[in-house]
Amino acid sequence: MRWKTVVIFALLIGVTLGAWTWRSLPALPRSMMVGTPPPTAEPIMVWPPPPPEPPGTKSCASPTPTPEALATMLLSQEVQKVEKSIVLCVAVDGQDVTPAILSAIQTKDRSVVRDSECVAKMSGSYQKKTHHKAILVSVESFCPTTPDNADVDLNLYHAGLWAIFKTLEVRRNGDAWVVVRVKRHVEA
Repeated sequence: MRWKTVVIFALLIGVTLGAWTWRSLPALPRSMMVGTPPPTAEPIMVWPPPPPEPPGTKSCASPTPTPEALATMLLSQEVQKVEKSIVLCVAVDGQDVTPAILSAIQTKDRSVVRDSECVAKMSGSYQKKTHHKAILVSVESFCPTTPDNADVDLNLYHAGLWAIFKTLEVRRNGDAWVVVRVKRHVEA
């Protein structure tokens, strides 16, 4: 009779612990439940949502390569704004800058390198070789709006810490480019 009491007591403890554990488990996602139809292509919510484009602007269906003179002008302006102790890692259209652009934006008192020479981590960006603090600067999404006007994105970020995203309206004046206005400026 004693062993029956022990078995019943053990079963009660097992059932109680099982019920307690089962209630604390998260619910299965609907897509993993047996007998549910496959998930549909529902839109994914991005949070925070991207800022709306200013009135009268339209997104570019197919950006073209950024002109070298425009990239050089925008990057050289940013080189002058950054502290001398910080390395600038530069890219154009998602690629390392050309040697011509790199030599045109280099200055004696600032360190400017190709984007691939830097590391972007959530704790901050740095140059691989020296481990000095770095800011990643990119020019991309060149979208002509008229034969002499275009929109282009200029992004600066120190990974995981802060970022600045700008969409600029630019105009070609002969061989040179000028910024007409900032269409979008977002800081995070």
